[in-house]
Amino acid sequence: MTIPKNINIEHVIRALDYIDMNGVPNERISTKFVLEHNSKYYPPKYVLSIANTFVNGTELSATEFSGGTEANSFLKRLGFIIIDELNDVIYTSIGDDAIRSFQKTVVDAYNTARKECGYNASVFIQLIHEHGAVKVAKDFLVKNRATTGFEKLWEKQRLDLTIEASVLLPQYKVLFTAAERRTAFERLKEYGYVIQGLLFEDNIAREIIPVFNVGEYYSRKDVYKIMNVPEAQQGGNWDTGYTRYKGDSFVFANIGTAGRTGHDHPNKFDGNDLVWYGKKGSKLSHDSIQSLINPEGSVHIFARESSDDPKFVFIGNGSVKFFADTTPVNIVWQFNDPLENHPEILSEEVDPKKTVEGAVKQVFVNVFERSPIARKKCIEHHGCYCSVCGFNFFDYYGDVGKDFIHVHHLKPLHEIREEYEVDAVEDLRPVCPNCHAMLHRRKPAYSIEELKEIILKKERAIHH
Repeated sequence: MTIPKNINIEHVIRALDYIDMNGVPNERISTKFVLEHNSKYYPPKYVLSIANTFVNGTELSATEFSGGTEANSFLKRLGFIIIDELNDVIYTSIGDDAIRSFQKTVVDAYNTARKECGYNASVFIQLIHEHGAVKVAKDFLVKNRATTGFEKLWEKQRLDLTIEASVLLPQYKVLFTAAERRTAFERLKEYGYVIQGLLFEDNIAREIIPVFNVGEYYSRKDVYKIMNVPEAQQGGNWDTGYTRYKGDSFVFANIGTAGRTGHDHPNKFDGNDLVWYGKKGSKLSHDSIQSLINPEGSVHIFARESSDDPKFVFIGNGSVKFFADTTPVNIVWQFNDPLENHPEILSEEVDPKKTVEGAVKQVFVNVFERSPIARKKCIEHHGCYCSVCGFNFFDYYGDVGKDFIHVHHLKPLHEIREEYEVDAVEDLRPVCPNCHAMLHRRKPAYSIEELKEIILKKERAIHH
């Protein structure tokens, strides 16, 4: 006989509760597949046998219906997770094996949809083969709405075959952020398909007072003191680039200079992001790298330009924007913690594709403007008053405006030659956002003196 179609989610949940209380008979223990629910495992066929008692009054014997594919497909359609214990690996770190396994799962689901539902999505499968299933899944999850392919599978009542459903499989949890997994869950739920027994991390925002202030200087000793690091736990990894302490991670980056241990990697700011490299020989599978990519707490990032300077500028709490499985590992950090004050340091004066190569180092001029270290040096020397109109945000707004200012690059683009190194004191000036925008109303940009003269002429005209 086939599995009774009147068994629903409620009956299966009641069966799971029954098994929790009474256990599983030895002869009904599964040797291959398990149903996962709230991090517990159950034999799928026996679950359906018990579920039948809550709707049809009798327990189904093992010989009355087929297990394997039939039982698993039935439970998957109800939203339950089925794991192949013999072949499925619960991956604990990001690596080629996990990525290849996810690729196979997605392709197998597509082939099943094509065979059982007549679903043909040549563009989708081409994207999978060209870019990889992980990237395609992440791209789909960024979109505000489901794809047409998702909706076609919804019409066929086979959302269990969508890439979103594959994202939520426990063996691939390591490949996706909690936010991405929740997006997949909510999208499926919106269309009436709820993954049963799925546990999410507690992502409720904590009311935390930032430990460090963005743009301020801190030595490692300052960090020890603020974090109450016992003397016996100081030094070591603290001195060699990155470490963990009480659930948080700490990164000390050298920008354009070799570290104490000779890790001379091309760390640099790219816009508001930090392009950073791990220690020599670091791999994506290393626990120290995994703790940065999938952190328990915050990732506090500090940077300096000279390895002789004991002080670092606190850049902020970083989150991973991109990572590459290279040796050493490459991570691009973004800084978007809503609890931190990150001034908008924007520039339109230089084509971001134009590279300025110097005898000492290579920078993008407008990227340099956004560098927190360059900005810090400029403001330390020139202050936070606008070099054009004299406006100071702190004077007008109080604490909320403290240290807020844009930074403008003085040297016209056409004067920049190949061998050129930006000097934060000589080449950068603080300007308010309004004046910064006005400086760039013309190409080449107005000079600060020209814009001052325009303002004076306007004032004279008003008074006369």
